[in-house]
Amino acid sequence: MKKSSLFKIILIFLIQIILLNACGGDGNGDDTVGDNGGNNEGGNEETTFTTSGFGFSFCETAEPDIELWRFETRDFEDMTSPAISSDGTVYIGSADKYLYAIQSDGNLMWEFRSETADEIINSPSIDSNGTIYFVDAGRTLYALNPDGNKKWSVADIGETEIAIAKDGSILIGEYALNPDDGSINWDAGYLVTQSPIIDSDGNGTVFLSSGTILMAHDVSDDSEIWEFVADSNIRRAAIGSNKTLYFGDANGIFYAVDKNGEEKWRYIIDANSTALTTPVIGLNGVIYVANNGCAV
Repeated sequence: MKKSSLFKIILIFLIQIILLNACGGDGNGDDTVGDNGGNNEGGNEETTFTTSGFGFSFCETAEPDIELWRFETRDFEDMTSPAISSDGTVYIGSADKYLYAIQSDGNLMWEFRSETADEIINSPSIDSNGTIYFVDAGRTLYALNPDGNKKWSVADIGETEIAIAKDGSILIGEYALNPDDGSINWDAGYLVTQSPIIDSDGNGTVFLSSGTILMAHDVSDDSEIWEFVADSNIRRAAIGSNKTLYFGDANGIFYAVDKNGEEKWRYIIDANSTALTTPVIGLNGVIYVANNGCAV
């Protein structure tokens, strides 16, 4: 069977799953959150969910069998999660080395090929001026104007996902870049292993992870506010509405750290030391984290 035919069969199967979950599927499971003596305050946590892109568009209120449009990349390669601008343009990267700009009706607006001929594996980001940022697997960061023309690029700058600070700074890995020309505003001075996280209230704090250490930095001058040391390498954190940071480590331990860098509680999810994924906080305050394929 040809690769393209197999890919289309898989996509049709995925459509059915997406429609069942997004258009009438029952998402209320019997998930529970355990407590092994920690002081879990509960609270009403909130989060913003991003959608995963398979190249399709469905109306939120449409019947499950209505497909609004379909877009296929050049070589049926894996796509990133999409980013959507204020005018409805969908930007999505692909392992075929292209970033695509797709109109809200599903028509291609433009495409931009990675200059290093490396695949695009992380979701693009859009700033308040409409500039699109993405990084390829060759660690080159690109800034594109809304018309698809390159604004600037910086080589060997990092491979984490991109975060945009309130002052417009572009945060990737250990670097903060000037959005005008890509020059480096500051370098944290150590290897950042997870994508930067901007404080949800936009007060200029960014959280960086390096091995076992989670650090809070001031975006404006790179001054360190605090650091927290876990037992083993940590994954990217999620921020709750009360500014608590939740994250797991490679030894199966899950942490809650307050806005001042103090540990609130920890929970041993897996005594066999299996790495945990990045958590997601549901609208009802339940924290979801996967461990070896199991949701906890």
